[in-house]
Amino acid sequence: MPANSQQYFRFHQSEHLGTAHYRPRWGEDNAVADALEQYIPDLTEHDWVRARDIVLDVVRKVRPQLSSYTDAALVNAVAHHVDWCVYVAGFDPDPSVLFRRDVIGAAVAAMPTSRTSTKGRRRSILFRVGEILGRIPIPSHLPTLAGATPTTPYWTTEIDRYVQANLAAAASAGHRSRTGAPRGTAGPAPAAADARVGEILDARTLLEDLRTTAPTRTTSPDFPGCTTVCSCASLGL
Repeated sequence: MPANSQQYFRFHQSEHLGTAHYRPRWGEDNAVADALEQYIPDLTEHDWVRARDIVLDVVRKVRPQLSSYTDAALVNAVAHHVDWCVYVAGFDPDPSVLFRRDVIGAAVAAMPTSRTSTKGRRRSILFRVGEILGRIPIPSHLPTLAGATPTTPYWTTEIDRYVQANLAAAASAGHRSRTGAPRGTAGPAPAAADARVGEILDARTLLEDLRTTAPTRTTSPDFPGCTTVCSCASLGL
């Protein structure tokens, strides 16, 4: 335990241990419950009495899987979190509520410190507690695909033909708007207008057709790889 742990914890005289300076370590002959009894976080006596049972119950459950943290850091983080959540914010004194991800986020944000590192460490400890208690889903880590090359989402021939079709359809629509007869002037016959409307191709149908008819993948200096959706979107896809 670090030498400056006195600023975080007060140690109560224990008759069966015989000294107020003894620090029982996890894994010694003392039971976990006996060891926890020796630590009192830096809270007022009134606050600690209110939160004590919840804190000790949570720490006993998670301590075997959190050996990377010191006893002091774990008890201190849980005790201050429980105290703030229950007696300041008014949450129910239920660990299944107190150690949800959103509740932890709110509690850490309200910590009276401007040091990001202090808040980050407190949040990391509480997140691990929440994971062990089953209140925070543990993300699944997928194995990396070393040397994998992303597949281009579209063939360059698809893009070329799609752009040309869109240009033709846009030109046809513009010609119809210029030569139409909304105010009684001369314009194309209704049949001709309907034919031009049919030239505006549905993008989804066109792409499905291209996927089944384009024989091979090709490369083009105009569309090098087209590896992102953004580049396709810039072309009007």
